[in-house]
Amino acid sequence: MKIKKMAVFLLLFALLAVSFSVAVSADSPEEVPYPSYTYWTDGQNREAVECKPLFIPERRLSGQSLGVGKFGTLDYIFAFGENLYVLDGASGRILVLDKDYALVRVIEGFVYQGETLTFAGATGLFVDESGLYVADTENKRVLCTDFESVTAIITLPESTLIPENYDFAPIRLVRDSNGYLYVLCKGSYYGMMLFSDQYEFLGFYGASTVQNSAADAIADWLESLFETEEKHSASIQALPFQLVDVAMDPDGFIITLSDQSTGQLKRFGTNGSNILQYRNQFESVSADSLNFADQPSSYQDLSGRYSGWVVEKLAALTADDEGYMYLVDSTQGRIFMYDTECQLICVFGGGLGNGNQVGTFITPNAVACLDGDLLVSDALTKEITVFSLSEYGRWIKTANSLSNQGKWEEALPYWENVQAVDQNCQLAWRGMAQAALSAGEYTQAMELAETALDRVTYASAFKVVRDQFISRNFVWLFLAVALAAGGVLYLIQLTHKRNVVFIRNANLRTGLTACIHPFRSFGEMRDYRRLSIPLATILLALYYVSTVTGELGGSFMYASMDTAGFNAIYTLLGTVGVVLLYVIVNWAVCVLCTGRGRLVDIYCSTCYCLTPMILYQFLYLILSYTTVATSNAGFGLLPAIFQLYTILLVLIAMTAIQDFTFFKSIGIAIVTVIGMCIAAFILFIMLSLGQDAIGFIVSIINEITMR
Repeated sequence: MKIKKMAVFLLLFALLAVSFSVAVSADSPEEVPYPSYTYWTDGQNREAVECKPLFIPERRLSGQSLGVGKFGTLDYIFAFGENLYVLDGASGRILVLDKDYALVRVIEGFVYQGETLTFAGATGLFVDESGLYVADTENKRVLCTDFESVTAIITLPESTLIPENYDFAPIRLVRDSNGYLYVLCKGSYYGMMLFSDQYEFLGFYGASTVQNSAADAIADWLESLFETEEKHSASIQALPFQLVDVAMDPDGFIITLSDQSTGQLKRFGTNGSNILQYRNQFESVSADSLNFADQPSSYQDLSGRYSGWVVEKLAALTADDEGYMYLVDSTQGRIFMYDTECQLICVFGGGLGNGNQVGTFITPNAVACLDGDLLVSDALTKEITVFSLSEYGRWIKTANSLSNQGKWEEALPYWENVQAVDQNCQLAWRGMAQAALSAGEYTQAMELAETALDRVTYASAFKVVRDQFISRNFVWLFLAVALAAGGVLYLIQLTHKRNVVFIRNANLRTGLTACIHPFRSFGEMRDYRRLSIPLATILLALYYVSTVTGELGGSFMYASMDTAGFNAIYTLLGTVGVVLLYVIVNWAVCVLCTGRGRLVDIYCSTCYCLTPMILYQFLYLILSYTTVATSNAGFGLLPAIFQLYTILLVLIAMTAIQDFTFFKSIGIAIVTVIGMCIAAFILFIMLSLGQDAIGFIVSIINEITMR
């Protein structure tokens, strides 16, 4: 019996050991030499979070490992069918590998009219069922081949559409299903050159445009006033952005990558316009405003002193058979994975800071997808890294593809698998929320959607829950509303007919009715000195409290602020601080302009004018829990109406108390705002100098103490 028990124990121990080894296999983050991360977003804020790796680096391919000697250069890689095409431009050769990355053949030239044309200096290629196309950069031509011989040679065409001194140096090219050829030239700001299936030049396609703001336009104009003619023309020529890579997605649409700071990725429709959009909560927004890379980050040298900024440079792209797009950052060695809805799936890979290991790069310059693998080439190390999709990655891709097709219930098991091993995946929480909504589990959908920061799904589920509540309790709700409305009407009628005065203190009555009868109330303040400093102070305190309550207590559908980053001091300065600064500066300006009002008059009247904003904050709380959000605009014009009314009350108060004309009050208000900006700047300088002085004194005291 002891032997049997020992055998059973050893068997169980062996099974546990095997399961543990599987659990910590290559799918775990510890097995990759870099962090994999994604972003949580609520449409306004972004926060990077670590996630399990979707792709695992398997191995590296080099010229030596393929048995062809060291690469002269590793310029480009392209996958078609079951083959990988590797371009060594310096050596003038193309290596053809099968799906197991074994060498099939080496192409060193193509036959043309009895001669062999070589392509030393080529930097790009494209392959489809019609043949192989080479961007022969150094020779300033495109070689169109049937894999063995050259069928056509494209050189710089003669056309009035082509600018003078245009450098025809092809670096990338693609061919669509209609046989149209898109050629991207080095240093071109005009987009791609478009050729017909007969290789006739048709014009430029997909040019990247500069979208300047009004501030940029003014700055450019001011700068042009002090520029020489040569410098100004040079700056104009440098304005457009260059395309750096071009590819084709599985639906046959052209996708391009540019070197601009936003909207780097574009997907062109049949009319030549960018059709790529992303979902910003309730609205679909053009991807022209989206940054497809990380935000610039600061870095420090070995001494710990500030050195500068690291700015990502997207240099290559490709799309797999499911439409997922992969963008390569050549400075940080990272790969950004996006779906067709512009949702960021994952960021992985690493640069020199992650060491020289499989999965890290120095200067990645090309990317391709072959049989489920992702391949990234490095121009400096002249190696190709092969990434395989992890089981976690397969769950993500399958679930996300089904969700984008509206098959939420089919995607649910995959999202549950993802959530079980990685609770940092926002897409999983969102997918489970959509599945719960589709299944009619509305309360659960609201809970999951709130966790996922998905206001759209939350609003859809909330509408059903609210309507069900109203239908079940309609009678009681109707009676409550009717009684409340009747009570208000009765009090109004009683007040007018019997001349009932609920607030007998004239000073309090003046302050509380200022927002309803501003001319009468502020006139009484001027003529009879009817004001209440305690009431004004209470209203100012309520303004702060209501602002904090509105920012922290609003419904999830309308919440626009990260509560974790809330700072009560900043809110205090932005409410009470701004009001007090306005009171002091306005009093000083009005004294200079011979105004009649005292400092206490300005303080009390300004605080009375805050009543609409206080009422709005409490109204916002009620509406946020009872109305369904349908757009990113919240309640639309409602906050603007209350803000404008508050400003109008301030102007009326200034007109009445200072005995100004209304237009003079507007001018005084503008001068007051300017004065507030100057005063705030002076206060900032004084605080900075004071902080430096305190630091200096503390350092002297520490020095004396140490000695």
